[in-house]
Amino acid sequence: MVIWKNYYLILLRIGYYQSYQKRYGGFDGRLDFHCHFFLLSIVWKVSWGSPRQKGLQYNTVGFMTKRRKAPKQVEPEDNSHVAVRISLKFVTARKKRKIAAFLEAYCPTVNFFIRQVWPLKGGKGVHFNGATLALLPKNKTRLSERYKSQALKQAVDICYSTIRSAEELGVKPSMPVFQNGGAKLDAKFVKVIEREGESIFDLSILLSEMEGIRGKRRMFLPLKRTEVFNKWKEWQQKVDVPNQKEPVVYKADLVQGCELTKEYVILWFKIPEMPYRKSRMIGVDIGKNKMVATSCGDFFGEEYSEICDAVSRKKRGSRSRKRAARRRDQYINKVVKELPWDSIGVIGIEDLTGMKTGKSKGRGKNFRKAMASWKYCQPINRMIQLAKVNRVRPWFVDPANSSRTCPDCGTVSKLSRRGENFDCIACDYTGDADHIGAIEILARTRDDLRSLESRSA
Repeated sequence: MVIWKNYYLILLRIGYYQSYQKRYGGFDGRLDFHCHFFLLSIVWKVSWGSPRQKGLQYNTVGFMTKRRKAPKQVEPEDNSHVAVRISLKFVTARKKRKIAAFLEAYCPTVNFFIRQVWPLKGGKGVHFNGATLALLPKNKTRLSERYKSQALKQAVDICYSTIRSAEELGVKPSMPVFQNGGAKLDAKFVKVIEREGESIFDLSILLSEMEGIRGKRRMFLPLKRTEVFNKWKEWQQKVDVPNQKEPVVYKADLVQGCELTKEYVILWFKIPEMPYRKSRMIGVDIGKNKMVATSCGDFFGEEYSEICDAVSRKKRGSRSRKRAARRRDQYINKVVKELPWDSIGVIGIEDLTGMKTGKSKGRGKNFRKAMASWKYCQPINRMIQLAKVNRVRPWFVDPANSSRTCPDCGTVSKLSRRGENFDCIACDYTGDADHIGAIEILARTRDDLRSLESRSA
């Protein structure tokens, strides 16, 4: 029965049958015997050959589909810190030369420790003691022991993040190289000083002694607050707590530390943990033609494809390409902020890890060239950050066949997807493919959360 169902659905789509009957029988006279035999061989392969593999199942109409795994939600990485970049344009040329000299000694030290800890599975088992630091003799670097330990710590963090990213993508990790990066310094080396109306420089950084870099004096870096810095400095969230008369006020805390580069410093604000808002759920579909499509039928970022194509047309390494990439990043931030964050409690996001990697029949040269400028990670990371700030719970689901699943009858078939349009082959349900995908993501998010609640009950 499954074979004949698939067979007659194919005939229906190519136009040899005028109607779809409940009973199946007889061939159409307009098809000769050889054509029927060819179609039957294809349907037999689709219906009984490959679907019997592990992890496949049939839907209600007989087309095979991947069996979704049991809900195994991985919480997103720590996004409790917001980065704010502040320029060093008010720093004197002499201090900038000292910073450049410090980074010229710091970056090779980080690369040296990366080469040392990489054979140890990315630094696993590395001890932050004198024996590990002794691998780099004092006569081989101008840094002090304190800055050497900080370079070792940053090298281990880089190795860990490289291995974790490779595991998520399913590829073999390769040894990273630290190039033109900033020195991440914690409270042992940096003191951030805020000055309220005392001077034209209302913000400053006091760096610890840079031993071996032209003296041992502390360095004072005058800065000015930016609009983004003031925004997070004044940010607060009031949350009503049961059995309490007054709401609890949450505020962002300025972290004592920075990432030091030649042209700017990066400061961090820590967002406190807050309870999730109890409100409605939505699902979002992330694409290139329309950056974000919601399950409510709203579309955001319809100019995203043109902006990404503008980046691809520019020459690599040119200033025009950097300007186009900067415009794309600003457009992503603008579009993600337009989502209804104030009225939702859960947002279902498709897990697109490894979307642009791997080789298959449909991922040729043209596909890789078209997808090169598409950054799907940045919208997702921005959604996670704004979800934490607005007390919204992000939930990741498997995106397989999300835009091929009919929300009316549940049929899963790639024949229903035609470009940006969706036309179900079973019930003739039509709609926008991105909207259909967002509806399916919302349904999977609800199923996962219900399963999680039932298991925890």
